[in-house]
Amino acid sequence: MEPSSHARAVQWGAEQDLLRLLNGGGLGRELVSLTVAAGGGLSAHDFAELTGSRPRLVERELSTVSGRSFQWRSAHWVPGEPKIYVLAHEEVQRSAAELVTEVDLAGRELANTDPSHILQTWHYVHYGDSQIPF
Repeated sequence: MEPSSHARAVQWGAEQDLLRLLNGGGLGRELVSLTVAAGGGLSAHDFAELTGSRPRLVERELSTVSGRSFQWRSAHWVPGEPKIYVLAHEEVQRSAAELVTEVDLAGRELANTDPSHILQTWHYVHYGDSQIPF
């Protein structure tokens, strides 16, 4: 079945937003790179700690037009936890993975590292021996 013209337009728009984040550099590019490295979503607090930024700046970046490539979801494993930001669609995730370079990942000391190990280590540092939700 052929995708509708509306679906193609939405996908094109999402990829344009993704490119704006990547080409803009700075925090936007880091957010995309960390999401790719994590293989999933992170909270604004997680992003802030990993980038040396502030959660409010992360939220503002993700609320811009370019930030439309992200969407948020509730954290299912811990009720009351902050929302988790993920790339808006599987195709956007795939495009981001193709566009993020080893340099982007190395800049955060994430290159050649298993993404689940990064998050498990971060979770252990912050929450100790509690159950790791991923």
